[in-house]
Amino acid sequence: MYIRPDLLNPLNALKKLTAERQKRPLVAIPGHFLHWLGISPKLLVAAYRDKGIRCESFIGSAPKALPDLKPKDLRFPNALDESLLYYRCVLTDSLPGEYRAIREDQPCEGRRLLATHYAHCMSLFSKNLPQLVVTLQGFEPHNAAARAAAYRIGIPVLTLENTAVATRMIWDSISGITTNRNSARSFYWRYQDRVQGKESDDYCKKLIADTRQLKSDEHSSPQKRREICIDKPFVLFLGQVYTDSSIVFGLRHWSSPVEALQRCVEWCERQDYGLVVKLHPKEFSGINTIDNRPYDRLTYRKIQAIPSLVEGLRRIEAKIDEKNELDTYHLIDGCRIAVTINSQSGLEAAIRGKPVVCCGDAFYCGFDFTCDAPSPAYFSVAMEQANQTLSNAVAQKARQFAYIFFHHYCREKSVGSIVQLTQENGL
Repeated sequence: MYIRPDLLNPLNALKKLTAERQKRPLVAIPGHFLHWLGISPKLLVAAYRDKGIRCESFIGSAPKALPDLKPKDLRFPNALDESLLYYRCVLTDSLPGEYRAIREDQPCEGRRLLATHYAHCMSLFSKNLPQLVVTLQGFEPHNAAARAAAYRIGIPVLTLENTAVATRMIWDSISGITTNRNSARSFYWRYQDRVQGKESDDYCKKLIADTRQLKSDEHSSPQKRREICIDKPFVLFLGQVYTDSSIVFGLRHWSSPVEALQRCVEWCERQDYGLVVKLHPKEFSGINTIDNRPYDRLTYRKIQAIPSLVEGLRRIEAKIDEKNELDTYHLIDGCRIAVTINSQSGLEAAIRGKPVVCCGDAFYCGFDFTCDAPSPAYFSVAMEQANQTLSNAVAQKARQFAYIFFHHYCREKSVGSIVQLTQENGL
């Protein structure tokens, strides 16, 4: 009977197995942060293994490994400056201008945290040299540190993020930031001449019909319609989480969403329009991503802190839905104009034929189906333009954009899609 020599020595067999495993490509993933997408880490690791790919988490060992780091080891690359600003804004419930005005006494807050995560990722990636690093969102400290370390070493990065449709996800392999530097615009330029009107119209009609089933819990609103008691044309202000990264880095020349709301109130008073302010459902029931504190109706508290704004809202008999009691899509159907900073709800309003005023840097603005007001000086002009816009003039192009965005650019939110994107972008 022949016995393989390597089996006679278990140590040699283990060494051989280890060497064979190390030949397989390695992917670094964000471990427990995958719940952000609703993806099971165990299922993802198993799917990678089926394709002959190893996985290692860059989050988990850091808290035990980092306390011994000396100050000289805590480098802070420029790539983390925006993440530090985002971290500070979320912790202080403020936007960049507000933070700088009230928190200059604590200039180092958050710097050590980001620097230690960066040092950990530099050490881990330099030692193991993964062929690809998967991250989420782009600004959250753990993921931002991994992105910065990977690019510093020269490792490709694949970044993922949720979108308005719960079954789809945004991805990016260039900037490593999905919030405001993704490839949505590039995909539109690529596909716009290949998409027929009927194709995009049929897709968006189904998207509208299935909206409730496709919404994530944190973005959903009540299905029961409640009357808002406004007997004249009204403007719908679509709020967002006050310190969301899309707001922090997408305000253009506005100081805050509340400033845009103030201009909206003034315009409605001049035109004798009603106003409904639909604040983000997550601000009523959600928690932030940094220290897990409830948002506790953050935007509503900011509004209440400005007496002139409160008085203006009272004069025009506006309705503020700060407790997520009103159906967003019933409001969109009934409004004359929708106003937002850069919420995806603005795109959802546009595909329903509603004129949309974008005050911030939205990935869908600038394509002739929105009226853009990049600063307070442009707001009245944009509102007048929207007030004269016919629904059919905006809906078709908006539907074309939405179809390209959700169908061609976004991918199915599944472990299979993540593995496929991995293979397309580094392995």
